[in-house]
Amino acid sequence: RVITLVGFTPDFDVKVDLKMFVELVDLVEGVEFDVPRNMNYDDPYQDLHIHFNKGMQTLNGQKAMELLRYRKDNKRPDGTIVGYDDVGRMNTQRDFLKAMAKKVLQLGNITKIGEFIDIFMENVETDMTLTEMMWFASKAMGANVDNIQSCTMPNDGGSYFRKGDYVFINIDELLPLVNEQFNPYNRDITESD
Repeated sequence: RVITLVGFTPDFDVKVDLKMFVELVDLVEGVEFDVPRNMNYDDPYQDLHIHFNKGMQTLNGQKAMELLRYRKDNKRPDGTIVGYDDVGRMNTQRDFLKAMAKKVLQLGNITKIGEFIDIFMENVETDMTLTEMMWFASKAMGANVDNIQSCTMPNDGGSYFRKGDYVFINIDELLPLVNEQFNPYNRDITESD
């Protein structure tokens, strides 16, 4: 739970179905994005086929989802596998989401507000009221996407245990980050919080 990570209870919960990204990208007629590397992965069991050349391109919804899902290439004939570690993957996802937000928030897309609301209502679970959602939406329309901050939870680099990957919090690095970027109180959050 988030409260055990950051020491306070967030005001709202928002759960997003990833198919929302596909629908949003298609609604704004694609997102221009500089794909950071060549990506070649095929998984016939999931019917997942990811093939990108590095460089600037306009991604439709399906291609955007492939980009967000990419982790690594298939094994090469020499036995090597190239791709991302989890941080590299998260950085690409973060960069794409910023590019998508810039496109969605362009003034020309204001005429699509009804369609945005429909996509949101079909793909998001939240405890916000409609009034609260409308307030946040009005603030988002005037936001400078370049000022959006994100961060990766400081961790131990991960380990593998019983068929799962795990990371453990580095509390000495997490506390200053929480206090600098997220703390809603007039005092520092401590480890005991």
